[in-house]
Amino acid sequence: MAYRDYTENEKRIIEAVKISDYYNTKVVGLDSKFRPLKGAKPTGLCPFHDDTDPSFSYWVEKDIFRCFGCGEAGDVIKLHQHIEKKYRGRRLSREQSMRELAQEYGIELEFDESGELVAPTPLELARQKINDTNKLDTSRNMNVMSISNFRVFNNQIKNNDKLPLEVKIKNYQRLDIMLSAYLMKNK
Repeated sequence: MAYRDYTENEKRIIEAVKISDYYNTKVVGLDSKFRPLKGAKPTGLCPFHDDTDPSFSYWVEKDIFRCFGCGEAGDVIKLHQHIEKKYRGRRLSREQSMRELAQEYGIELEFDESGELVAPTPLELARQKINDTNKLDTSRNMNVMSISNFRVFNNQIKNNDKLPLEVKIKNYQRLDIMLSAYLMKNK
């Protein structure tokens, strides 16, 4: 699987819908210039730009694609979003893309009481990652000292009774933005 933390619903879709299957059924049907992806290291023409040499690559073991011509990369959910935008003019959110793929491929997704897909927010994911030091991936050079700094900053906000509530809220919002940016940078 790719390098980001996926929700359970995303994992179900990515495991069930292989990029090569999606490409071979959806993309090949769009234009006669596209040929099916085959082989151990499948490559083909990129559907996102005018491609004459195969630059669209699919890594089977990671379930991700990358075009070395235009730089687009991602999983099957992102591929579906881009195909819908380019060829049908539809801008889909990640959730809409997941719903469409789940419906088309018969995948059962988890929903909450309000009918929304069950997924932790980016803030919840950031907090989980910060609090669970066992998940720190030192091979990607994540700076543990920075995480300690986030914790110190959080404690300063929490324990400072002199700060007005509005200032505390703004500081927490800044902390959340810092955490999200840090985690996105260190994927």
